[in-house]
Amino acid sequence: ISSSSSEFQSIHSWLPLIKSVKSGNLFPSKPNIDITSSSFLFYPYLTLWIYGLMAWLIGLKGVITFSIVVFPVCSFYLLYRIFSRQLSEMWSIAISLTCILAFSDWPFRSFLAGAIKGLSISELTTIQPLEITHYPFPSLSVFIFLLLFYFSTKQKKLTFARITLFTCLWGLFSQIHAVDALYGLAFWFIYFPIQVFKQSGRQLDKIYIKTIISQVLIGFLLVSPILFH
Repeated sequence: ISSSSSEFQSIHSWLPLIKSVKSGNLFPSKPNIDITSSSFLFYPYLTLWIYGLMAWLIGLKGVITFSIVVFPVCSFYLLYRIFSRQLSEMWSIAISLTCILAFSDWPFRSFLAGAIKGLSISELTTIQPLEITHYPFPSLSVFIFLLLFYFSTKQKKLTFARITLFTCLWGLFSQIHAVDALYGLAFWFIYFPIQVFKQSGRQLDKIYIKTIISQVLIGFLLVSPILFH
């Protein structure tokens, strides 16, 4: 039985922060030393607040249950719905399962090499949780990323209000997971200009340019705390 780095971080790094937020300290700084110590640091505060609220409502056991069961199952369902837009049901399920069933310390290349050499199952495998079950990352962050991706790519007309809504949501996602937010914003600022360009009859007018500039400013404003902290 082995313990991955993600599992170690969940227990020894993030859990003390979650306990501190649960106790009412919204900006914890030294949870392992003083649970009441407060300071504005480079933390994903929305993640901490969501988990702190969950811990307050359903306890730490409930938080762990959500992380290892509810969020991964919801992520699988969202993946299935996303892939099923273009693929058959069986392919959607298979690819979704492939995305979910991943272990941080079980390299697929090493597994194949060992299988070719004829190693036994006990030598090929390791007993550890799925990578997606670790909290708060990637359990919560993957779920929210997929949720935003699913709704932002639904085939609906992109009005200025709808574009602004998803720009704000992708920007606020930086307080869930900073790196994933950069990927999400990069996708969004490629996706919505193309969709608006198609909707407008492929015309580059002043409204189109103003829309893009305004959304860039909104996105930049929302991610500025992580860029300049």
